[in-house]
Amino acid sequence: MKKTDPGRFEMFAGGGLAAVVIFSVGVFMSVVPVIGWIVGPGLMITAGLIAIGHVVGIFRAKPSYTGHCPNCGAPAAAGDPGSVGMCEACHSGFAHHDNQLWKLEA
Repeated sequence: MKKTDPGRFEMFAGGGLAAVVIFSVGVFMSVVPVIGWIVGPGLMITAGLIAIGHVVGIFRAKPSYTGHCPNCGAPAAAGDPGSVGMCEACHSGFAHHDNQLWKLEA
């Protein structure tokens, strides 16, 4: 089993990109009289909270694990230890335990 950390783009896309989009919508909403003056700043504050959450690490992508299917030997992606997955090559199930992929008996 090999632990694969997410790339920088995936980490940025989680919260940073969402904060930029929501902040931009808030700025455009602020131009609309009355209702925009109420909704716009609310969206900008929400974007700020998302950005703070992103810096703290709430939206950080978790590392994934890769290994070989215990049935056919094809490369397979697995989740966190204790999770169950399915091989895309042979469509058989496996479990991720003790840093290995194990066959699931039917």
